[in-house]
Order: sequence, then structure tokens, then C-alpha cells
Amino acid sequence: MNTGTENDPVYRSAPEGKTEKSLGIHDDSSASTVDNVIIFNPYYLSVANGTSLVDSIAKAGFDLNKTYLNSTFSDILIALGIDPKKLLAEFTAKLESSASRGLLDISAWAMHDPAENVATHQRILNSDFYGLTHRDSTAVVSNLTGNLRETTWVENLHLKGTTQSGPTFILGTDGNDKLRGGSETDYLEGGKGNDVFEDRGGYNIILGGQGYDSINLQGSLTQYNVANDGNTLYIRDSKGAFTIARDIEALTEKVTDYGWYKLNTPQTFNVTVNGLEHPNGGVVKYANSINGTADNNILMADLHNTWLFGKDGNDVLISIGKDNTKFVGGNGDDNLVSWVGGDSTFIFEGSFGNDIIHDFKASDKLNFIGVEGATENLDYRSFSKEVHNNTVLTFGDNSVTLVGVALDSLSSASVIIA
Repeated sequence: MNTGTENDPVYRSAPEGKTEKSLGIHDDSSASTVDNVIIFNPYYLSVANGTSLVDSIAKAGFDLNKTYLNSTFSDILIALGIDPKKLLAEFTAKLESSASRGLLDISAWAMHDPAENVATHQRILNSDFYGLTHRDSTAVVSNLTGNLRETTWVENLHLKGTTQSGPTFILGTDGNDKLRGGSETDYLEGGKGNDVFEDRGGYNIILGGQGYDSINLQGSLTQYNVANDGNTLYIRDSKGAFTIARDIEALTEKVTDYGWYKLNTPQTFNVTVNGLEHPNGGVVKYANSINGTADNNILMADLHNTWLFGKDGNDVLISIGKDNTKFVGGNGDDNLVSWVGGDSTFIFEGSFGNDIIHDFKASDKLNFIGVEGATENLDYRSFSKEVHNNTVLTFGDNSVTLVGVALDSLSSASVIIA
């Protein structure tokens, strides 16, 4: 397997061999490569900003007097059978307008640093998300330092590359990072430091890690339904999508308007046991929820828009005649019952066990996020089969059985895999 990063031209041109394309745009898919690992460093940022090749060289720290692979840049081209002067003139115009640079872009060679590539892949291996990745997962790994790290959003800039599917993994450093997801599914991991996260919609998982970490919301806090199971925040937006967040100390909204103050500037709320607390006073309560324990629990919701958190153990979670119940069984083999009410949401994350859902209705939704095999294939039919008039969805060693539900009655609107 040819391993490297998307923005390393040497890695991208081997072993398929030197071609005209490898001298310019080099990001097309290859059967021998890992296609979508990106080192987010000053060079990658300069390309995104349309910086010239000369400026890119300076920002990337590329030393023209230094040898690479024990040879000068010209020596390497000649060894490849390329006349540097002839081809430089031929491709300069193309390179200046290209969002993804190749062998003729001297500054792009700053990406071909063995130590940086090894460190990048080691950080992916050490990530809590590693078990969810596959060969062509899109992973953006920050390699910013100093002031640039604290002022620059690390994100997938979609400069050039292969068709991407599934979530984007964005990994921070041991410093204070700014990590931003897009409008679809993103998995963000801050690591150490005081990190700031931002997502622009979709289904997401955010792991703050050590330090004082915060999430920037995309609107007023009143536009979100925020629940807390004691260890994890569930931040649901007005469209029904949600973010699962751990080790987060604060939420920042764009616009606020409450009785004890009225300001049209960003306001930050600290995450506490009792609710989201504003430093100047006042607490915004979490959404109504009932939390289980590590034991086997029987939990019943009799209020509209209640969250039921089973946590560990083999639990029974029941909604009695109320709409918009959110079921989060957690670990263990759970029975989830939605009596009478409709518009229920069933959320499954990680290794959730073997659960059974009773009274699943056409208006209900199944949400699978961060489950085995799902980041590579988002088609629910690949995980589903009908068994004795029940539909069973299987993800590795975990499963959900919909009692009395025919497979043909489901759709991509009722089963969401992120």
C-alpha cells in the first residue's frame, strides 16, 4: 500500500509512474494509494488563499538551497527523465491556476517530509476515531503552530481530490486549535489545549479532550435542543440533525435575547451539571431527560420531547403517549418502546449492543453515528435484512431489530447513517 498524504506530489505520483498529470494536478484516485489524508499546514493554507508559488515556498519553509532525498530538485527531475527548464516553462501557467500542485511546484515538495508524514499517520492511529476510518477516509490533520494555530480554522477546504464520501475526520494538535466541520457529517477531535470547535450542520461527533474546550453554535441557543446525560452533550438543531459532544466546557451562541440581559453579540455559556450557565447570571436548563445508571433500568417518559438515556446495562425505555421522544439506549441489550406517540428518534452510537424496538412507526427515525462499518457505506440497505417479519439492521457485533416492521417500509429518510 502506498501511504502518504493527498497534498504530497511525490507520494501521489508513485508507483503509477511519472506522467504529465503528476507534474501538475496529482490528486486523482489511485488503487494503490490512501486518497484523502490531508496535512493542514501553511503550504496547504497558502494554496487555498491563492498565494503565488514564491509566497508558498516561503510560507511552507521550503529551502531552495537544501537537498531533498539527498539530491537537488533539478537532479531529481533529471533522474526522472525530465528536462527542468523545458517543462517548467510549459507547466508554470497551469500550476499557478491549479488548486492542487504537483512535482513542478517546488513548494509542494515541502509536503514530502518523511517525518511529517509518519507523525501524521501516527496521530490518526492514536485517534479515538481510528476504528471508524477506512483506507480512503477523509482525514484533515492539523500541523499548524504558534499564532497561526490559534487564529486559523482547520477544515476540509475541498481544494482538489477524489470524490469523498462518509464523514470527514479533523484532528487537532496538543495546542489551542480551531477546528471546523462542514454542513455534513464530521468527526472532530481536539486533543490537548483549549480548543474551539464549530460545525455547520449535519450529524457530528466532537471530542474536546483535555483543556477548556468550547463549541460555536450557528445561531441562538433557543434554536437548539441541548440534552446532557451527565457525560455527553446532545445538541440538536432546528432541522433535527445533532452533534454528540464530550469533554466540552462551554457553548457560544451568535445571538442571545433573554430576560436578564439582551445583547446582539456572541454569548458563552458554561456547561454545568444544572444547565448552561451564563457568567453574568442565569441558567438555561437542559432539555427534559431521564438518565439511567450502569444497572438494568426501566425508564418511562410521559412528557413531550423527553430524552431517555439508558446508559450501561440491559434497559427498558418506554414512551407513554407523547411525541418526539429521543431514545438513547447506550451500551447493553435494550428494549425501546414507543407507545401511542410518534416522531420518536432512536440514536445509536459506537458499540451499542443488540437492541429491540417495539411499535416503530412511519414517522419515527433511526440514527446511527460512529458505528462499525457505517463510515465507509452509508446505504442502510447494506446493513438490513428481513427475518421472520422483523427487520434487523446489523453493524458488526451490534444490531437493532424492528419488531413487525417490513424492510420495504423503510427509507433513507427514516434510517440515517452518519
